[in-house]
Amino acid sequence: MKKKDKKIAGVIKEQLAMFEKNNPLPEELSREKVTELLKYQQTPTPKKRTVMQYRRVISMAAAFAVFVGLLSAYGLFGGLEGIQKTLDALKGVNVQQESRLDTGKSEAQIIELFKQMSQKRYDNCYDLNFSLTWPMNVKSADGGTPESTAGQNDALSYNRTGESYGQTNVQVKGIDEPDVMKNDGRYLYTVSGGEVRILSLLPPENVKLVSTLKYDNTQGRRESAESLLVKDNLLVVLGYERTYSKYDEKPREEPAGETVPAEEPVSPASDNGAAEGSESDIEETVTCDSLCWYYSNSVRTVCTVYDLSDITAPKQVKRITQDGEFITARLVGSEVYILSTYSVDIYDTYGLEKSCIPEVSQDGKEAKIPADEINVVKEPEPNYLIVCSADLADLDAPIRKKAVLGAGSEAYCTADSLFAARTVYSGEAPARDWGADIVIQAGSPVASTEIFHFAIGGKVEYKTSGKVPGIILNQFSMDEYKGYFRIATTSGDWQKSSSNVFVLDKNLKVVGKVQNIAPGERIFGVRFMGDTGYVITFEQTDPLFVLDLKDPAAPKVVGELKIPGFSSYLHPVTDTLLLGIGQNGNERGTLPGIKLSLFDVSDPARPKEADKIVLSGDSYTEAMNNHRAFLVYPEKGIFAIPVSMYNTINYRSGAKTDGEVMYSDGVASPDGGEMVWESHTRFVSSFETFTVRDGKILKVRGYRESPAIATRTSNHGGIIRGTYVGDTIYTISAGALTAFDIESGKILGEAELPLPTESYYY
Repeated sequence: MKKKDKKIAGVIKEQLAMFEKNNPLPEELSREKVTELLKYQQTPTPKKRTVMQYRRVISMAAAFAVFVGLLSAYGLFGGLEGIQKTLDALKGVNVQQESRLDTGKSEAQIIELFKQMSQKRYDNCYDLNFSLTWPMNVKSADGGTPESTAGQNDALSYNRTGESYGQTNVQVKGIDEPDVMKNDGRYLYTVSGGEVRILSLLPPENVKLVSTLKYDNTQGRRESAESLLVKDNLLVVLGYERTYSKYDEKPREEPAGETVPAEEPVSPASDNGAAEGSESDIEETVTCDSLCWYYSNSVRTVCTVYDLSDITAPKQVKRITQDGEFITARLVGSEVYILSTYSVDIYDTYGLEKSCIPEVSQDGKEAKIPADEINVVKEPEPNYLIVCSADLADLDAPIRKKAVLGAGSEAYCTADSLFAARTVYSGEAPARDWGADIVIQAGSPVASTEIFHFAIGGKVEYKTSGKVPGIILNQFSMDEYKGYFRIATTSGDWQKSSSNVFVLDKNLKVVGKVQNIAPGERIFGVRFMGDTGYVITFEQTDPLFVLDLKDPAAPKVVGELKIPGFSSYLHPVTDTLLLGIGQNGNERGTLPGIKLSLFDVSDPARPKEADKIVLSGDSYTEAMNNHRAFLVYPEKGIFAIPVSMYNTINYRSGAKTDGEVMYSDGVASPDGGEMVWESHTRFVSSFETFTVRDGKILKVRGYRESPAIATRTSNHGGIIRGTYVGDTIYTISAGALTAFDIESGKILGEAELPLPTESYYY
């Protein structure tokens, strides 16, 4: 072989090795398999040695071209720049794709992908899916995960005086979740009207506001707090920053390849093309409340860390921003993980190149997420899931960041893993064949849930991904136990739905499944507890299904109970008792009122409703849909929920009133006609405590703000959370912090707070 031929062969061999290293293939596409096939190619006997040598080189080059074509069809995002034309030419090769993520190779490739998405919406009537489905656990000593029980309330925390205090009810013990209220045993940290308030809890007779964190919002910019985390002497505030700009103030960027003649400069113009100084420009000076269409906006998630050494003047020590709407966050040890979802406007062709790479800033230093930290799903949509992490024990350390082009939703976390999910819609059934044993009614929307698994703990590293049919309800739809990932989904629409539970291995491949649970119904509540799963579905009655998950390869439904109403939050009381919080109902559907159900699951094959309490009337509790509003006080054996109730009293016009008692005085109406019946609605807000004893739910006590405070705050939703320190119960509303004696219910102290101003939206 000539020197030149050897060089060509060496280059091909090197390129093959590089592809194989960066992009592992199935066995049937490996280099060895391809080489084995080439060995048995029938080629004519060459007449001359030189011809044979060149044919060998040509054969190797052809094999390399086929190999590259297979790689391209395999869905790889990037490739070698020198063979980009070959990749483009061979995109039509049909090779089965894995459920996996590919890493971006350069910004240019990501920009090109967005340009293709932007063009596709015109060429193929591309219907982009911007909808998102918005799922965390700690490893036990044996390598498994403990049961998701009452959360970290089981492990009592104590303040400096030795008194226990309440913490946020979380899904998984040891993994803290953000909420609008945090209690550290001495101070209460709350979010109200986008501001952060810090209140002193001790002594309860002298509760008071000690400091407020406000944000300087100006025309064109708004920053607001949404939730909080507390770690030792640090307060973590999570929120958003929105910026607004008029369309006519946005500098126009000409697309590549187009130029504007120097003698015809482009002047700012509004969307309707009106000239400067026209009537349209005058209209745009009007308050944006009535002209919202003149403004576009961008949103960033903000994580601000404050030092609480001086509680009266918290000091900002770190600020992180990342593109997109805030989804959620988790605190694992000293590491805080922040998730956001960032949508790219592919219709903005002028600014697409600048906006299609998400940005993250640390203490004001902006930086794009590097291409090699961006993973791309097989079927990308113009939405990113962004995950950033910061070490609160080392505030000077750089933040870690990762993005997935494919969006994301609920977060589920263990001490060393983070799972995120996205919903993928693909038309109507039977648009995708999930297998003969998976029931999806014809004509139903076909949706699947894609799960992304990241390794965490001083890093955010993509590990693998998987996909299952159906959509999840919330974070409780996900769980990990003894190395297996469990997920509950609902397939189909309201009339043609059914539910499923899938068990996936460490590579997120389905190893076991239960499908077609409760045809025609949807999942309303889920709880996984060790080797058992509980699923609540609903249409007119509330079936509770008990699943045996001991054998990951053969999960099965072992018990079922049908009762009126439904439970949307399930909380383990003991190993055999499960508390459900949800909506009252009868055999025909729902009824007004909160229903607390106590399920006896000691016999999984025969679950039963051991007891129930119905808070009648037009009542609601946030704990039905937000587990963080549910309080557990283990030492006292009580749990509590905030309750809002509307009482309607019917009476006749002209009747006398005596407090809340209304009665007729028998006097005819002035015109001689009959008295007219009218109604009066009264809003009542309270914090209700209960206990479970001898298989019964017992009401303990209700705590209500003083009449003056309650009247003042009724238009702002009343009591939103409750907590405790020692023998004192505290309730927080938009306008007051109130301390109660836990036994008598007597008000010990109250602090009136400024009512939040109405949010101003452009």
